[in-house]
Amino acid sequence: MNTSSIVFNGTVLATQVLIVSISPALFNWSHPEDNNEYLFRPSLLSAPDLPSWMSYLDSKAYDQGFIYGVPPVNMSKITLEIDGLSRIDYTSKRIMYEIDVIDKQVPPVENEVQIKISNVNVDDMLDRNGTRLHELEDIFRNSIWPESDNDLRTTFIKSATQMGERLPLNPETPVGVVIWLGSSVNFSSILEKLEYETRPLRKLTHCPREFKRTTLDKTFRTWNFILDWCSFRLMNKKRIAEETDKINKKKVSNPGLLSTKWNSSLHSYQVPDRNYWLDFVYVSAIPAFILIVLGAFLVYIFYEIDETSHEVRSGHENRPAMEEDLAQYASPEPLRSLSLLRDIPDTPSRASPAPSSHKFRPDPPPYSSSKE
Repeated sequence: MNTSSIVFNGTVLATQVLIVSISPALFNWSHPEDNNEYLFRPSLLSAPDLPSWMSYLDSKAYDQGFIYGVPPVNMSKITLEIDGLSRIDYTSKRIMYEIDVIDKQVPPVENEVQIKISNVNVDDMLDRNGTRLHELEDIFRNSIWPESDNDLRTTFIKSATQMGERLPLNPETPVGVVIWLGSSVNFSSILEKLEYETRPLRKLTHCPREFKRTTLDKTFRTWNFILDWCSFRLMNKKRIAEETDKINKKKVSNPGLLSTKWNSSLHSYQVPDRNYWLDFVYVSAIPAFILIVLGAFLVYIFYEIDETSHEVRSGHENRPAMEEDLAQYASPEPLRSLSLLRDIPDTPSRASPAPSSHKFRPDPPPYSSSKE
């Protein structure tokens, strides 16, 4: 393994975003077009990782990596150590990137504007040494916040997912970027009107792209920036500090709020014991009692249904026997009347057959045998 070191120098203003692009060309490799064959690992010098205010992004869309962040105040110089590994011939190189932070003669940031751009990713804003980021700053300098022309700068940049939002359903949809632009001058009247216009949207944490358009929406869309106006905020550091002091004073004036905090000086024997019998009753005894009552009710219902069906079945079985008994014990009067009719002599009217049809002639009168 061959290791060599290259030293670079850079300069950045305090409280202004720092962008460092990492590519194979930075290490003087012979095949810079095949960037998938290279690995990069940045860290602070003599440290295992980057400082907390720095982030590293390996961009597949632009085939390079980005180190970005905003250096805090009272920092003079930082040195980054960037290791690169080539998978082609397994050679490694190291870059020492020294950055001088200038915090003198830089006016402190008093006011900041928070915006969220929905149609871009972080690497889109950092590519080509932050060209898109400079275009956004020019929109504020020229059209929205002209008073901040001398000291307007980007003081914060993070992806929407780093701020707690969810990834979009479509993997190709940009996740969005949250950006703060700060200056030492007061807000312009345009920004104050825009805050009043977007104030009803503050109850929403996220807005669709076409949910709301403001009076300045066309200005940003001309530069292909689609803003989420639900995330628009004007932040004044003095006002935020005053509100924080009020909250702290309320906590001090109300000792009950402070007494609710956990006292870390408690010993194990001072912690009260917990009785689990009540939990056992809630978890086991009460459900078991309900189950027993329900089972008894179901058994009673099934017993009643069985008894009813048994009575109905026995009633159907006894009905033929009852009919036979009724036939045996019936009165013999009809049979006796029939036997009496058999003994009566036949009369002519009974002996002559009844006409079975209307085609037969009526019987002639009876023939008289006596002579006149």
